[in-house]
Parts: sequence; C-alpha cells; structure tokens
Amino acid sequence: MKSFFLQLSCVLSLMLGFIPATYAQDPFSNNNATSNSKSNVVVVNDDFLPVDQAYVMDYQISGNQLLLNWEIAEGYYLYEERFKFSAVDKTTGEKTKLDTQYTPGKMKYDELFGRETSVHYHQVTATLDLSTYTQAFLLKLEYQGCADAGLCYPPQKVNLWVDSVASSVAPASEEQMQNTNSTYEKTVGTELPEANPKTAEEPFNLFTLLGFIFLLSIPGGVI
Repeated sequence: MKSFFLQLSCVLSLMLGFIPATYAQDPFSNNNATSNSKSNVVVVNDDFLPVDQAYVMDYQISGNQLLLNWEIAEGYYLYEERFKFSAVDKTTGEKTKLDTQYTPGKMKYDELFGRETSVHYHQVTATLDLSTYTQAFLLKLEYQGCADAGLCYPPQKVNLWVDSVASSVAPASEEQMQNTNSTYEKTVGTELPEANPKTAEEPFNLFTLLGFIFLLSIPGGVI
C-alpha cells in the first residue's frame, strides 16, 4: 500500500506538472564530488590541503589498548559520529563492531546534518579495548572530516593488521586482506538465502495507474 501511494504521488507530479521532481542529495555521497557548494562534498583544489595532510594519522598498542591518533590541521575537523571501527576475525571472517573511547570534542551546529554534532579540532585519539582479542585480526576503520571554509572530504577507509599478543599494528598487506576476505566469503557462502515470501498484490500496478490517469486527462473521459 505504501509503494502504491508513492507511485501515485510521483506519477501525478510528473504527468500533471504540479510539482517538479526533485531528489534529496547525500552530502557524503561520492556523486557530489564535483560540487563546489557548501551543502555538498567539494572537490579538493589548491585552496585546501590533501586529506592526508589535513588529518595525519598514527597508531600504537599500549597494554591492552589500541590508540589511534589524528593530528588535525588548523581550520579542519573530524566528525565523531563518522568514525567506524570493525574487527574481522582472520579464522571465521566474523565482523564485529568495536566500542571506542574518544578524547573530548566540541558540539558544533553543522549545516550538512542540520543539527548539533560532536566534532574534533586540532587532535583526537580513539582508544579501542583489545583485552578480548587473543589472535591477530583485520581492523577496518573509517573516518571523515571537513574544513571550516566549506570543503568536506569523502569518507577515508583504512585497513590495519592488529596483533595484540605481539603488540604490533601496521597497514594490512594484500595477502592478509585476501586471506581474511576469502574466509569471510566462505563463511557467508554456507548460509542459505532467506525465503522471499510473495507479498499481496498492490491495488493497482503502475501501468494500470498510468492508463487511468491518461483517461482522466481526456475531455469527456472517465467520470
């Protein structure tokens, strides 16, 4: 029923011309990479730093904790809620989200979100607890930031190989990535796809609706 009303509103808008068709834009979508508007992701040019200079990342293991640190250039910031950390088990391929502690940030009204959100200027450290990890794993992390001048970078993705027993962390090699991904694919491949029960038929399909509206538009048509 819901999709029926969506179809109805779209068709009426396009055929009768009462409402122009518009599309909501995701400010973090790569499709907006060529825009120079503040409301969208902006192309990096000479006025802005390359992303790896705007946010300089380093990492180390201290005890049972993995410390991920970003030094942030003046006039740039990172979104706290855009950080993502997932551990991928090298044996089972199981993917687990990691709880993370952050150094204090500040609340900022952000035009992209249209609300207050926590951001980090100058520096931020994310601390991950490794006490439950007894073997090496692949850490998939993601972060994203903007410049006060209006540029927003696309999400940055990093893969690290973490071994808490050996207290080592380094960029994941191609072999480590392939082995972990292969294990993950095999694990997922053993699962049977869920059945997709047939839903009740819609009151009208799109073609019936188009024909009905066409008849309504003809003088002396269906009453």
